[in-house]
Amino acid sequence: MIRLRKNVALLLVLILLTAPTSVIAESTSSNEMKENFWTTKASLPEGVSVVKAAVVNGKIYAMTDSSNYEYDPAKDVWTAKTPMPTPRQSSTFSVVACQNKIYVIGGNNGSSGYENYLSINEVYDPATDSWETKKPMPSSREWAEATAVDGKIYVISGVTDNYRSFHTPVNEVYDPATDSWTTRQPIPYAVIKGASVVVDKKIYIMGGLFESTDPLNAIYNQIYDTETDTWSFGASLPTPMWYTAAGATTGVKAPKRIYVMGGGFTEVTNVVNIYDPAFDTWISGSPLPTNRTNHAIAVVNDVLYVMGGAYEWHGGPPLTPGSGWTLTNIVEQYTPFLFGTVPVVSITSPKNMTYGSKDVPLNFNVSEATSWMGYRLDDQATVTITGNTDLNGLAEGTHKLWVYAKNFAGDVTASTTVHFTIDVTSPSIVVFYPENKTYQTTDVLVKFIVNEPASQINYCLDGSENTTIAENFTLTQLSNGNHNVTIYATDEAGNTGASEIVYFTVAVPEPFPTTLVIASVIIVTVVGTGLLVYFMKRKH
Repeated sequence: MIRLRKNVALLLVLILLTAPTSVIAESTSSNEMKENFWTTKASLPEGVSVVKAAVVNGKIYAMTDSSNYEYDPAKDVWTAKTPMPTPRQSSTFSVVACQNKIYVIGGNNGSSGYENYLSINEVYDPATDSWETKKPMPSSREWAEATAVDGKIYVISGVTDNYRSFHTPVNEVYDPATDSWTTRQPIPYAVIKGASVVVDKKIYIMGGLFESTDPLNAIYNQIYDTETDTWSFGASLPTPMWYTAAGATTGVKAPKRIYVMGGGFTEVTNVVNIYDPAFDTWISGSPLPTNRTNHAIAVVNDVLYVMGGAYEWHGGPPLTPGSGWTLTNIVEQYTPFLFGTVPVVSITSPKNMTYGSKDVPLNFNVSEATSWMGYRLDDQATVTITGNTDLNGLAEGTHKLWVYAKNFAGDVTASTTVHFTIDVTSPSIVVFYPENKTYQTTDVLVKFIVNEPASQINYCLDGSENTTIAENFTLTQLSNGNHNVTIYATDEAGNTGASEIVYFTVAVPEPFPTTLVIASVIIVTVVGTGLLVYFMKRKH
């Protein structure tokens, strides 16, 4: 019996020692933190209330027209940072984190009116605590919704004319890599003062005010698919909301859900509505401890932080310019449903890359024991699996993949989306020069095109070893005689294609014997002179 207990104890120790660190940490955190639960954190600095927030590297940056504060959730401390170069009125500007930088776009710099709309685009680098100005939006507007997907920033809707007179449906996309803007499909219903989040490359714009004050306009759930450039509608909000805010959990420590918190339509509320994108359904969460409107939400490690805003208004019609608002700098932290209890699914193969085979292994890890697992490829039905498997006979082109897992408590989660490409077609190469002819030069241009991006390009001259090149080039110091050249290109999937063999000839004429010619001329001259003398003597 004693030996058995020792063996069991040893087995438990071995399991803990060999378990992934993240799994042990998550088990600990799930015991320490309650779900659907609120706690109060360090308040925003004094005098700061109406803010816009973004997250970079686990830190929250809360920005106003004249301040910028960094919040460290681990230390529960706020630190002052460099404010934006161009002050904007209230929270009319858009803030979004993209590639570890924060972009502040548009807004209004009017001190009393709403006519001074901005197109300015300024970017903050937390690593250097510095700002830089980038290319402005094509349109000037305030109260737009800004989100980032795949390294690009989508700035949607807002106001472009006098207050409430023109709500624009425009959808403009900024690419930081090229510092350029493009236009995509406009939103079906132009709104302001709603909330926006991203889940699986889809942008959800929820609530907000349309051209009129009809509450029905504040329940829309408009969904933009960034991959297909199309819009659709999800289940409407349970209650009309504007001056609201939202945050989304990622599925790593809590299921992928969207939390719309606070705001209101005829009064400031503490309502928490939770949307499940997978099932297009809403449920209610534990109410905000503090009623809020015109506040901000930031999400760090699937925990939501609600900050600032107003908890009541007075002195005018509800939620209209000129009303008196009582502001708050209180910050409250929300731990969502099933926090730390859902299985974590990590796909190790395929990766976000291109494959040169139609057969790709599906390998993944799950953080805990499961009662069921499955995968979904593109828009096909979910396939039940018992572990790692193979994806065979895949079609050429791009694919999307998810792996799902259910634990024994019935909690279901999904992996992040993997985007990969199948390419089994070799590159096609067309050679323009040299041509099948004779060249009277030892230097011959080689000019060609490849029909797709290539990871490597080589050429072979007269059967010699391949030489790597990057682009068109010139063959130099060729000898007289017949030659042939072939171009090879390898694509990103490893497929190698070859051009047709080009045959050509180099025939450089031998230099003219100039010394012999000069001698001949001298001889002819001498002979000619002698004949002239001879004839002159005869004449005498």
